[in-house]
Amino acid sequence: MDAATLQDRIYRGYGKAAVRLGVLHDVFRPSGVLDPLASVSKLLAILASFNAEDWKYIKPSKYGKPFWYGLFDATPTRPGDYLVGPAVTYFIAAQQLHLTVLCVECNRSVALLRAPAPASSTGAQPYGGVCAADSDAALGSLNPDGSLATGWPCSILLGGRQEHGTDLPMAVNNAGFQVLLPPSVPLVIRASDVFLDDLGRRYIVEAAELTDLGWRINSREAHV
Repeated sequence: MDAATLQDRIYRGYGKAAVRLGVLHDVFRPSGVLDPLASVSKLLAILASFNAEDWKYIKPSKYGKPFWYGLFDATPTRPGDYLVGPAVTYFIAAQQLHLTVLCVECNRSVALLRAPAPASSTGAQPYGGVCAADSDAALGSLNPDGSLATGWPCSILLGGRQEHGTDLPMAVNNAGFQVLLPPSVPLVIRASDVFLDDLGRRYIVEAAELTDLGWRINSREAHV
């Protein structure tokens, strides 16, 4: 038996187990930067079950742990696909040969925003920038080149460094967060980009790394 045949049998075995343990999930495959869960992106519906990295189904998920093992027939899926269930949305981070399907639980949905480039001309002094009015306009809509993404489910959890705020009364630090996005995001995320989540909170990207499992991003919350 070769590796491909063995892998096929493993996934089909997962599918048979999911018939007993799973619930129906819709599978979406992003095809652009806008709304990866649009109806045109739906591939199929499958039975799927998820456990907190515990095949005995004994351990519950804990704080700050977005990773789950997926139990479903992964033959038609691939990393970057979304599985949308009745209560929880996941994205597939990895389908490594002969290994467990690794999924990430999505607790938020974000738009990726990018402020316009500073003007090439300067004033009397040799520096330039973007005025507040221009920045606010860019953060509220897509750039003309369509380089921004909207409606992407992701994991946003506390993590990374905090930025010290002002010393004024009632001032708070800007908390650090780690953002995980699937490898199917069709653009390059870079430092100084801004995420706006479905709760209206803003996060400024400090560092972004594209790994085999998708995007791992250190950010901090920006208080308006």
